[in-house]
Amino acid sequence: MIIIKLSEFKVSSQDLDRARTIFIQNQSTIYPVTNLSINKQRLILGSGKKQKPLNLNQFNQQTMKFDKNLILYLDKPEKLRIFGYRLENDQIIFG
Repeated sequence: MIIIKLSEFKVSSQDLDRARTIFIQNQSTIYPVTNLSINKQRLILGSGKKQKPLNLNQFNQQTMKFDKNLILYLDKPEKLRIFGYRLENDQIIFG
């Protein structure tokens, strides 16, 4: 399997609508991505209850100065590497 780096996601999503909201999926549960954090070489996509998900434009603005080689991780329920994403309706869903 291939892990996703920040640079790869940015290239693959450059033509997508910037208003698409971002979610993470772990098993059958989907969580909104509401915050981003860095831990070593990991970009951790976090989720907060009752918060609006980031959209692609907000994600790109917040990661503009980040190291492009950061590897994307889910924060629920533990730190899990992200191997891909899918587009569903107006959402980007990492899993």
